[in-house]
Amino acid sequence: MEAMTQKEKARIVESAEAAYMAASFGNASHEVAEALGMKVFQMWGGVATIMAKDPTGGFWSRCIGIGIDREISNDLLEALDSLYLMSDGNRICFQVSPIAQPVNYEDVLEANGYVRGRTWEKLLRELHDVPEVETSLEIKELGAEHAPEYGEVMCAGFGMPGPHLVTWMNDHLGKPDWRAFGAFDGAKMVGVGAMYARGDVACLVGGATLPEYRGRGAQSAIMAARLNAAAEMELSWASTETGSETEDSPNPSLHNMQRLGFEIVYKRYNWIKSFEPK
Repeated sequence: MEAMTQKEKARIVESAEAAYMAASFGNASHEVAEALGMKVFQMWGGVATIMAKDPTGGFWSRCIGIGIDREISNDLLEALDSLYLMSDGNRICFQVSPIAQPVNYEDVLEANGYVRGRTWEKLLRELHDVPEVETSLEIKELGAEHAPEYGEVMCAGFGMPGPHLVTWMNDHLGKPDWRAFGAFDGAKMVGVGAMYARGDVACLVGGATLPEYRGRGAQSAIMAARLNAAAEMELSWASTETGSETEDSPNPSLHNMQRLGFEIVYKRYNWIKSFEPK
C-alpha cells in the first residue's frame, strides 16, 4: 500500500463509503424513508444524504466524497444549502478528505457558515493474511431470517433510538452486495457487523455489541469474518472508519481495526452547518 499515492488511497476509502451510504439509503422501505425524511443524492463525485427526522440528532445527514473531483466552491455550497432546505434538513455534516480541492477549502467552508467538528480516522487494508481471532462467542453469517434481532442489536449497541432505525437496519439483510455477521452467546445475538461490496472494495460498517457483552472479542471476530468473506469474494481492499480517540475519549474500535491489519490513511474533519428549514 506504500506505493499508492495519498489521492489514490483517498479515492478508495471515500468512494467506498459514499457508495455504502447511497446503497444504505436506497435499501430503506418507502415507509421508513417517509417516517425519517430520508433522501439521497449522488453528485460531484460523492453523495449527500438527508435524514430530516433523524432521531440521533443529525448523524445520518452527511456529505461524503465531495471535493476530490470537483472543487469546493461557494456555488457548490449554496447548492447544498438549497438541497437540504428543500428536503427539510436542518443540519449538514460535510466530511471532507484532506486532499479536497481547493487547498484553502477550510476558508471556503468557514465563509459559508461551516464549523469544524471532531475528526474520524479513515482506514484501509489489503485483503490477505487475515489474523485469526479467538472469542468465546459463536460467529455466524446473518440473513433476512435474523430480523428484527439484527437491527435491535445494532441500534442498542450504538445507542440509536427509535423503531424506524431498527427497521431500516433490518432492511439491509439479504440485499445484493451486503453481507452481515453476528456474534452469539448461545441463542442470543449480542454483536453485529455488516459489509458492503463496491467494485473490488469491501466497506466494513455497523460494528456494534451490546454493552454487557463488550470485552469478549465479538467485534474483532466479526471483523475477521467480514475480511475473510471479502477475500473469498476475491475483493482487493477493505475500507472502514471510526472516530478519532483522545486522552479523554479512547476508542477501542480503532485499536481492534489496527490489530486486524488496518492502517490509518488520514484524519477527516467533520464540518457542520446547522440552519432552520424554510
